Amino acid sequence: MEDSQVIGRKHFLAYLQILLVYGFLMLPVTAFLIWLGTTTRFRVPAWLLLILLGIDLLIAFGAFRSFMENKAFTWTLTDEGVDIRRGWLFWQKSHFDLPYDTIFEAYYIFGFFAKILGYGTCVIRRTEGVTSAYEATFIARPGAIVGAINKKVKELRVEAKQARIMQAIAPAPLPAFQAETAKSPAEQIRELIALKTEGAITAEEFETMKRRVVEGGAA
Repeated sequence: MEDSQVIGRKHFLAYLQILLVYGFLMLPVTAFLIWLGTTTRFRVPAWLLLILLGIDLLIAFGAFRSFMENKAFTWTLTDEGVDIRRGWLFWQKSHFDLPYDTIFEAYYIFGFFAKILGYGTCVIRRTEGVTSAYEATFIARPGAIVGAINKKVKELRVEAKQARIMQAIAPAPLPAFQAETAKSPAEQIRELIALKTEGAITAEEFETMKRRVVEGGAA
């Protein structure tokens, strides 16, 4: 991975939650199993011990599976979009990209303790609408992840806006016999002034495009 890439991973509390939940389930079963295996008050059937041992192993496997799923989960911000990976078993793995031009916005949700401990729920809304959204809970540094995504989306929109403006004010290519009807520099500057007055371009964009016209190129 490049150093410039931002990677979203699960917060350590996601792993602590696994430990607490599965530990709460496993502890009484394990204690009961040990008691049955060591008691001399009565004869314990072997099948009962095997059943309890099987339950214990299933709980342990569930904890391991949840741990690995959290470890395999990543949101990697590349130059083109958000690379989302999840799942660790080969039949459950998923990997897909969300290009920035298909993202409407990103935001995160957190409560009081989440704010203090530095985790939250990150949500990416697609351009199609709110029904197409990707959500991830217990993400570490959610503000940095969401901020980086929104920054990339904003930069892409600014570039698209500038391209539309350049296309709108640039004179259309004409045949040689119509070359004398091409827009003059004065006409292009008047169009730039109109765009600036309407708020379609900023003062900085106006000065940049005006300079290009004066230097002999199309705005």
